[in-house]
Amino acid sequence: NIDAHLSLSEAPTVVDVGGNIGAAALLFHIRYQARVVSIEAIAETYAQLQLNCSSYAHITTVHRAVGASTGPTRLYRYPLAPGLGGLDSSRVYIWAALSKQALQQIRWGSAKEVVLGPLRLLGALLWSLFALLIVCTRRQQQVHQETLSKLITSHFEEGNIDLIKIDIEGHELNALQGLEAPE
Repeated sequence: NIDAHLSLSEAPTVVDVGGNIGAAALLFHIRYQARVVSIEAIAETYAQLQLNCSSYAHITTVHRAVGASTGPTRLYRYPLAPGLGGLDSSRVYIWAALSKQALQQIRWGSAKEVVLGPLRLLGALLWSLFALLIVCTRRQQQVHQETLSKLITSHFEEGNIDLIKIDIEGHELNALQGLEAPE
C-alpha cells in the first residue's frame, strides 16, 4: 500500500521514472510532502514536466532516458499522439495495438449490438486509418541514457529512497537492470 508506506516517512523521497508531464510527481509532493526526482526522456514532454513542476522546490526534473547502460540512445515520439513514444516503438506494433483497441469494442451478442456493430466497425476502420497517420508521422530524437543507480546517486546524497515509480512504455525491466546494489 503506497499510501501507508509513504505516510511512514516525515519527508519521503520518490524517484519518478517516466515522469511524463508531472502528474505523479505533483501528487507525491503535494499529498506526502515528498522530495521527488522526476525523469522524462522525450524532449517535448520533458518541457511540459519542467513547466508544471517549476514552482515546487522539492521536485527536481531530469531530461534523461533510464536504462541498463549509459550513453546516447534513440527515442521515438508521435506528434499526433503525444502520450506515445519510447525506445523501440515499431510502427507496425504501434499501429496494430491502436487498431486492436478499437476492434475490441465491437460486440455482436445482443440485437442492439448487431445493429450498432456495423457502425462500430466503420468507427474502428476510421480509427485504424488515423492510427496509420499517427505512426507515419513518427519522429526520432537522440537523448542521453543513464542507469537508475547513477541518477539516484547524483540526486540523493543520503541514498534512502522510499519509492521508485517506473512507467516507461514496456522498458521497466531495462531500467531496473541499471540498478546496482549499494556498496
